[in-house]
Amino acid sequence: MVNKPYGLAAAILSPCFSYLNSTPQIGSNETRRSLALGYGNCLGGSSSVNGMIAARPTFAGMDAIEALGNPGWGWNDFLPYMQRSESFAIPDPTQLKEGANYIAAVHGHEGPVGVSFSRPLNAPALQSIAKSTIQSVFDEEVTLSPDMGNGFSGEQRVNSISTTRVSAVISLPPGCLWNRRGESPAILQRSGIGNTSYLQTLGIQPVVNLPGVGSNFQDQICLPNATFSLAPFANKTNITADNNILHGIVVTHPTARDVLERKGSTNMYNLLRNTSSNYTVSVGGVVNSRSLAIQADVIVNALRIDPDPQYLALEGDMLAASAVARAISRIAVTPPFNNFLAENALEDSGIPKVHASEDEIREWVLDTYASDFHFVGSNSMMPEELGGVVSPQLLVYGEYVSAPQRTGSGITVFSSMPVFPSLAHASLITNDLSNVVQHSFEFIVIGGGTAGLTVANRLAVNHTVLVIERGEDMADNEMVNNPYSPGAGILSPCFSFLNSTPQTGLHTTRRSLVLGYGNCLGGSSSVNGMIAARPTFAGMDAIEALGNPGWGWNDFLPSESFAIPDPTQLKEGANYIAAVHGYEGPVGVSFSRPLNAPALQSIAKNTTQTVFDEEVTLSPDMGNGFSGGHVSSFYHLIHFNETLQTDRRSSSAWSYLYPLTQQRAGLIVLTEHRVNSILTTMNANGNILATGVLVEPTRGGPISVFNASREIILSAGALQSPAILQRSGIGNTSYLQTLGIQPVLNLPGVGSNFQDQICLPNATFSLAPFANTTNITADNNILYGIVVTHPTARDVLGRNGSTTMYNLLQNTSSNSTISVGGVSSRQRHPPAEDNHVEPFIEIYFAPGNQYLTVLSQTVVPLSRGSIRISTIDPSVDPIADPQYLALEGDMLAASAVARAISRIAVTTPFNDLLTENALKDSGIPEVNASEDEVRKWVLDT
Repeated sequence: MVNKPYGLAAAILSPCFSYLNSTPQIGSNETRRSLALGYGNCLGGSSSVNGMIAARPTFAGMDAIEALGNPGWGWNDFLPYMQRSESFAIPDPTQLKEGANYIAAVHGHEGPVGVSFSRPLNAPALQSIAKSTIQSVFDEEVTLSPDMGNGFSGEQRVNSISTTRVSAVISLPPGCLWNRRGESPAILQRSGIGNTSYLQTLGIQPVVNLPGVGSNFQDQICLPNATFSLAPFANKTNITADNNILHGIVVTHPTARDVLERKGSTNMYNLLRNTSSNYTVSVGGVVNSRSLAIQADVIVNALRIDPDPQYLALEGDMLAASAVARAISRIAVTPPFNNFLAENALEDSGIPKVHASEDEIREWVLDTYASDFHFVGSNSMMPEELGGVVSPQLLVYGEYVSAPQRTGSGITVFSSMPVFPSLAHASLITNDLSNVVQHSFEFIVIGGGTAGLTVANRLAVNHTVLVIERGEDMADNEMVNNPYSPGAGILSPCFSFLNSTPQTGLHTTRRSLVLGYGNCLGGSSSVNGMIAARPTFAGMDAIEALGNPGWGWNDFLPSESFAIPDPTQLKEGANYIAAVHGYEGPVGVSFSRPLNAPALQSIAKNTTQTVFDEEVTLSPDMGNGFSGGHVSSFYHLIHFNETLQTDRRSSSAWSYLYPLTQQRAGLIVLTEHRVNSILTTMNANGNILATGVLVEPTRGGPISVFNASREIILSAGALQSPAILQRSGIGNTSYLQTLGIQPVLNLPGVGSNFQDQICLPNATFSLAPFANTTNITADNNILYGIVVTHPTARDVLGRNGSTTMYNLLQNTSSNSTISVGGVSSRQRHPPAEDNHVEPFIEIYFAPGNQYLTVLSQTVVPLSRGSIRISTIDPSVDPIADPQYLALEGDMLAASAVARAISRIAVTTPFNDLLTENALKDSGIPEVNASEDEVRKWVLDT
């Protein structure tokens, strides 16, 4: 009964099968019931009673385990051990004909563990029927795999391979990873290794404080009562296998997307991230509510094991169980499987019908679920600070056993696979101050935006870091994260703004302008147009020449993961230069899939070259540092998310915070809180030191103090960073005193030299009806900047354009002269006649269903404004005065932009796509309009 692999007596009826009872678990109607937790109680342990399905972990799963802090445990490290352990029997021609299959490269043939398909193949007709039915149930999204041991079993189904019984287990087998009766954590606890406070309550002398021992205990549930009556005609060996019964002759691994629809992975991810704090894996990493602990039995004064798996305690688990039940009922009514069942097989089974309500489904689940005997986690192999018990070398953490040749305790535990990676969400994101149990960090980052999350991610590899973000966490908001969402950008819930002081307008009138920014995790990278524009070679080197070593072009190449365009994208106009891109960084960059409005892209590039008399030329890649004078199809900050199986905006949040590979044990992100001011002190040398921050809820509330032992990093954006410094007494001393602020450091530059580009946003042209096709309009998958051009001053203003701009800057009145910042601007417009490589204006094209848009902006504003506070109240926005168009050079550039747009609108082939009076209807001045008319339109718009 133990060693014969076929038959009903194997597993649960085996004399080797033992069990212990769990604490009462959740049931239907608020009842609670104990469940049997089974294990193998003979030589061979659970490998002597399990279903023998030779399942393997996935490629991504093993790599996630490695990413938790377990070097050497990735798929590529683990596969050779799996191969060396097995002796795989290649299926014979009859087995192959009947449906068996395999991938030779992932198997071994000389190891001690026998692995094979059954001989003869178990119920081959049923195997074929099951595979066809599963494909139909999941709408062909679940595909046939030749071998699910290849590391990519998600969304696949295949004939299962079974192992012959062997008398010893493979070290760390992929199935039941918890030693019999849970004795591994119990033995450690009885030995004084565990949660010190708890052990002392049992009168045990603590030896090593390891709170992770017995914590993070997990088990899969199964729904065992899904048996269906067989139709009499189907009682044949190729369907029933007589008595040679094996479990799992066909196995399918649908993904969350398959069972919960397209957003399934997103829904599960959000449920995990929104889990109550009792289950949150904090910095310590211990999920205390899932425990396996020893307790004192007061009656016999002995020690017993008291497992509490907390089955279905989280909504995500309940949702998954409900999805399993629905999938079973769909299988039962879907041909060809359904054709072999008795007429009322589903009804007789007691399983809810396909269209049962969610409440009915959940009641059935709660009544019938059982343990799947797949215990894991109670001796997790993870970093100790995450709640781990053993190191990647499987040694229990601690130094109490001397072993000179070892590190750690010298105790090796072979039931040590880590907590499921998805539960070890080491970076804590919360808006609840009570979840932030510590108030001192090495680094505090003010602002969870583009730069803030990036630097926090890198620091938190080896340090404790607190990020304070005034906005919300919008990881589950499609308007923020879907790169093609019509609501992206200005309509996004992440988009906030403040109003500028009145700026110059027509006829000496003045008007306030909206200054927008991103107000959620990711900051403005969560609301921008995602155009993956880069600075130029000369521009970065000019910044370095200002006195910023390490900021030149060669130091600055980005941390990107560039997706090489596929043959179709290349054929339709995408292009790139391989040498200037990265392929292994966290920031996803790609052309849209499929290429956005490819016909419009070709037309826009041709039209641009004509407008600028072929002086603007086609570039294979404007990210090469030499974009001036060129036009190109453009890639965007978009990545394909493998977990969610959809495109996502590559914000700093999706690049450096949300992915599993970017989790950091020492990182806490506090959202919906703002920094009032930075706390400072003066050391013995008279230097000002930042020591902490005053924090309050964004919607108002009590003030809290957080301390930093090393640095405070201010990354709240160009609008809010100077305001925080000024409220902290750092800025222009004379001005701060007028507000009653005690000056700490006199830095007049704080809030000065404020710059912003202007854009001319109203350049929309009516589309001719015949042109309303997907390859021009892109339907609703609209992206800004699918084609971008960077004309130089020479292209726009003529041969002497650079000299003209240089002279205008030189003749600027002393009140507007740029002291430090001006060096960079002058270097952008050197007087040499042959130097015309720097972008002067930017023009980019966007598709639409009724209109085509030509957006444009000046690249290098010369005017300088200021940001300053008017009160110490952090809820009041600072006063922003950009001084738009205050200098003649900026006005000249804006006028040139307007003229370029009008010329594009009347130039073929772009003009051929528009209605007859498109330029006139747009309100943009005609091509031959006077300078006064053009400037009037600029000031108005």
